[in-house]
Amino acid sequence: HRLTVGDEIEIVTKLSQAKQNEASSSGRRNKGGVVSAVTDVSISVSLFENNARGGGRVDKKTSKGNASSFSSGDDESDLVGAGPLSLVPRSSAEVHKKLIKSLERLEREGADHAYAGRVIQDIFHGENGQKIPTPNVEITPFNPNLDSSQIDAIRFALFGKQPISLIHGPPGSGKTTTLGELIKQAVHVHKMRVLVTAPSNVAVDNVLERLVASQNEISSKKKRGENNASGEKKIRAVRLGHPARIQPSIIRYSLESLVQNA
Repeated sequence: HRLTVGDEIEIVTKLSQAKQNEASSSGRRNKGGVVSAVTDVSISVSLFENNARGGGRVDKKTSKGNASSFSSGDDESDLVGAGPLSLVPRSSAEVHKKLIKSLERLEREGADHAYAGRVIQDIFHGENGQKIPTPNVEITPFNPNLDSSQIDAIRFALFGKQPISLIHGPPGSGKTTTLGELIKQAVHVHKMRVLVTAPSNVAVDNVLERLVASQNEISSKKKRGENNASGEKKIRAVRLGHPARIQPSIIRYSLESLVQNA
């Protein structure tokens, strides 16, 4: 399978044909949820449950694998004894609707858009063919393994006069590594507060994992009595988002985990 933490799925059971027809005629859908953990032998799912009064939803956890456990409730009782269970990925219709709505608004307002107008103005209304020079500013990278193109990209993003910087390159060229160094420079050297966003939870997790890896290396050096030659300090990171959509390796940085352990 290709299921990962954060994927939204439907749980399909081998219902009798009568039950399937009944569910179809009443507009009921298969049970749904979000993948919260994946191991070699099991997949844990945080179930969605409709709130009849408020229209909201709460999460309940179940699992598919060598062993399964369910608490009381309609969602769990419907699944107990209904196996085998099949997990089918599904896209979020609500997210898709919001995306279409935002694109339609952007098409209507263009450069007058309250949030994206500045981006459109800077990208499409500048002078064609004008090359923005990279500032000749000396920086001391925390990562000594960066090449000249990565350092130039960091200079361009930190010291350039343009409001938007685009770092691009083929897979494996070191974009995430460059972004990690850019965050460290912004936080440690320029005393900035940085918000990292991405189209997917996995992309955000990848950036945080890179930062965490370097910080773990610093802690290991301290334990071994070695000097921290780069002078890098730890970054106080907070991962925002639903815990079920965060990789287990960095779940301790989630807002919920930090609050619980405070």
